[in-house]
Amino acid sequence: MNINFFSSGNNPFGHLDAVTSTIRPSSFVGQWSTLELQPDLFAPQCFSVGVIVQAPQQRLHYHLLSDFKKFECIYSKQFPKKALVEMFTHAEEVLRQAAQARIALEKVDFGSPNLRLSAPAHTSGETSDSIIERIYRDVVVLEPGLSTRVRQFDSLDTPSVRDLVNQALKSIAGSDFERIVLDAKKGVLIPDGIRTHYLDVNLKTSGACGSVISAVYKTTSTVEMNLLRANLDLTTFSKLQRIKNKGVFLMLPERTQLAPAEWERIENVVGEQSWKLEKDGFRVVSLDSADGLAKEIYDWARPTL
Repeated sequence: MNINFFSSGNNPFGHLDAVTSTIRPSSFVGQWSTLELQPDLFAPQCFSVGVIVQAPQQRLHYHLLSDFKKFECIYSKQFPKKALVEMFTHAEEVLRQAAQARIALEKVDFGSPNLRLSAPAHTSGETSDSIIERIYRDVVVLEPGLSTRVRQFDSLDTPSVRDLVNQALKSIAGSDFERIVLDAKKGVLIPDGIRTHYLDVNLKTSGACGSVISAVYKTTSTVEMNLLRANLDLTTFSKLQRIKNKGVFLMLPERTQLAPAEWERIENVVGEQSWKLEKDGFRVVSLDSADGLAKEIYDWARPTL
């Protein structure tokens, strides 16, 4: 068959141009592993009880099982719940330290024969959290059945939360809105010789600076990372601008959207990091509604307009 019959000029595939489309590369590309638990070293049973993902050179993110009802069905009184809680507490502490130190996934060591990671496998997707939740639902079969509302929990990233808060703030602040909110997508660019540094700050008046950030996640590592970044960026920006009034406004998930153990984990991380921010001179507000946060932001910013 003569290929010229299908060609368009010098390009033999030109006839396909009208039906082709550009495929956008994945925002997150990295590896994933499961956390494997062998409760009884004298028995061969091993269970997948968590999912960990990591992009190259970045900190890891994880989601661990937080309810042990199905373990109780399997082991009855043969294996005490207290021992399970201690194992999971230890596992989470190791993962938290590994995340902070940006330890590579394959080098995480739990120091216990009961806990180990599976061989890392490739993964990609929009965000680390969406990947974790997708894989977790597929592989962690010991997760108890939750209510429909909990199963349909949707995380919100910081840009999405800022959009919600900005809509509410426009109604409350009126013309003052433009004097408080910076372009959330641009942030603040600080020139430094031949380099320019980006600081994720979206609230600024003549005497105050702040950030709206999201804690609407199930994964505590993402919440912790958002709070740490807010601390670093606002501290740097306030020093450069000689501003003392710093604020962090945190959107929480609704309590009823999470299982009790998951909510307690988020609450503990937020409480710990908020205490540190307050000791560093920040005003910290944590609420589960955009309207509530918008009102707090306007009350905080208005005296410095």
